[in-house]
Amino acid sequence: MNRGAGLGRFPRFRPARMTTQPVPQTTPPSPPDGRPDAAEAPVAPERLLGQRLVLVLGVYVVVRTVFLVDNRAAFAGLPWDGIAGAFAQGLRFDLSAIAYSNLPFILLSLVPAALLARRWYQALLRTLYLLTNAVLTVIMMGDVGYFPFTGTRVTMDVFALSNEATAQADQLFVNFAGLTAIGLGLIAALVLAYPRARDGVASRGSWGRATLRSLGVIVLTFLAARGGWQKKPLKPIHAFASGEHALGILTLNSAFTLLHSEREGKLAPVEHFASDAEVEALLPAVYGDSARLPRVARPQNIVLLVLESFGSEYWGGEDREAPELTPFLDSLATQGVFYRDAFANGRRSMDALPSILMGV
Repeated sequence: MNRGAGLGRFPRFRPARMTTQPVPQTTPPSPPDGRPDAAEAPVAPERLLGQRLVLVLGVYVVVRTVFLVDNRAAFAGLPWDGIAGAFAQGLRFDLSAIAYSNLPFILLSLVPAALLARRWYQALLRTLYLLTNAVLTVIMMGDVGYFPFTGTRVTMDVFALSNEATAQADQLFVNFAGLTAIGLGLIAALVLAYPRARDGVASRGSWGRATLRSLGVIVLTFLAARGGWQKKPLKPIHAFASGEHALGILTLNSAFTLLHSEREGKLAPVEHFASDAEVEALLPAVYGDSARLPRVARPQNIVLLVLESFGSEYWGGEDREAPELTPFLDSLATQGVFYRDAFANGRRSMDALPSILMGV
């Protein structure tokens, strides 16, 4: 029997020959220096700290520029090279204020990299950074509008007016809407441009190397706070070395003067005598015994009227705008000595009473 009878002849199956071709591999181009991409590498802690402090320095420079432009009448006539020198010299005062005010933030940024890389710790640093510098930004921008009334940079005595400022906060924000907008913009810049450790924080290396790098940051912070290597630390008076008062004011910043001023406390009573009996023994007469008191003319009573923010255009003269406002004061002026020209020795109301009562 023929094999395969009645069946069709099938062709013999032969496996196809497999050919392999090399697939070209696409690799991202490496940087020219052969190092990995900087965006994918952890950032050095010191570099991250420096970037954050440089951002604050930029805010200080912007505030000084706004201070110059908004109070340009006070700096009219100053040479441009003097103004440029004030900005350059002002960097010392800016760095000093930044070092003092951000000292806790700087020290907390020197912890080991393992702790520094944790998200909750970075959130803690960011909160401390923003609170510290946002508050100082508000104070510095407020001083831009406050300067025309004081003629000087803000000091601790501004807190004596905190109740009045709080009561008139809505009016201040409206009257100084431009400065308010700039201040909010600077705070927004601190929030949005705050450098983050998105790719982690690089290790500082061995224990010895990490210690040296931390000590280097501490030394630089110390030098920045004191204003350099000079014998005495930087003080507000050093801003006026040029002899030009206006340039000294421009050189300073309000955060520096605020941090370097002391808020005066209450005066301590001075006891010159141990008891009242000792005082009475030294007096030639005893109080209350009119027979032993010397015969002197009875002094006249003096009534001192002090009026706050009361300009001469409203009383005391025939050319005032509304003669009917102060009839009683006008009558006093006709019965005594009336001084039409008076000169204040201070810009603020708190300077008036020492001048009136003590002649200083």
